[in-house]
Amino acid sequence: MKRKSPQKFTDNFKREAVNLVVEQSYTVPQAAETKTHHENQAEMKKDVLGYLHYYNLTRLHTANNDLTPVEYEMAFVKVSDFS
Repeated sequence: MKRKSPQKFTDNFKREAVNLVVEQSYTVPQAAETKTHHENQAEMKKDVLGYLHYYNLTRLHTANNDLTPVEYEMAFVKVSDFS
């Protein structure tokens, strides 16, 4: 079985998909269905979850001193008083 090459999404598509899931309470499948065509729901979910992973864990943001959102949040978490 030949594997498809990964799709390339525009920055605008990515912003709109994340907005639908995060800010408008869409489910991942609803957001993906709204924005693009996939062969099946599993493929659609994989694409959107992959971008959400990038958005939350990988991308650097200048407003966060070039940290990922998770790194920025973790910088303020106090784990314990022990050194």
